[in-house]
Amino acid sequence: MGAEPLLALLRELGGWPVLEGDAWNNTDYDWVRQMARLRNYNNDILISEWVAADITNSSNHIIQLDQPELGLPGREYFINPGDYQYREAYLDLMLNVAQMLGAPLPVALKDMTEVLHFETHLSRILTPAEERRNLSAVHRRLTVDQLGEEVPEIDWTQYLDIITWYNNHSDEVVVFGLDYFKKLVSLLEYTDDRTVSNYLLWRFVKNRISNLGERYTKVKQDYIKVLFGRQSQPER
Repeated sequence: MGAEPLLALLRELGGWPVLEGDAWNNTDYDWVRQMARLRNYNNDILISEWVAADITNSSNHIIQLDQPELGLPGREYFINPGDYQYREAYLDLMLNVAQMLGAPLPVALKDMTEVLHFETHLSRILTPAEERRNLSAVHRRLTVDQLGEEVPEIDWTQYLDIITWYNNHSDEVVVFGLDYFKKLVSLLEYTDDRTVSNYLLWRFVKNRISNLGERYTKVKQDYIKVLFGRQSQPER
């Protein structure tokens, strides 16, 4: 079946702009809705969300929200000047996969370069790991309404309704990334919708490369070799 199941799913998710070209329409684009739908396919992008025991009350399981992982293994890969080869390999991976899925090279080069710039800015607003060693210090227990007051630019009710499949979600959530969420909405205010959607769906596609067959796996292996020096994929 090749990449057709993935391409069909991308169309269902609003279309990947790099593949849609000028036909992509942002009139009704809602990044919160798209991000939440991707969470239902097990992708933590822009916001990390899970359910686990509350660290202040281990008998109580609760929705928890935090800053996300990035496409490269850590924020330092985007920031350190000496790590440029990793950023180049990451951009090559984006370009190769986008073209293999049907994007023209000029469009892929423009769009994916902007995605890399966006993710670089995103890496700079993440709280460094050394400042998060004591999770209790950044732990906040808030009602959904209180979270909405702290970060009103994000429709938290819509997000939680989608990721919980429209069941009743808890009135309270645990938040570890409040400062990050406030910086995120400021970053998104100055980022065009096309770049945001390209980034969200790129991260989704990156998570699915290993499901697409040998051609795609080889491209991914070239990237992994630069990052980790590993010659072959681990056994499934």
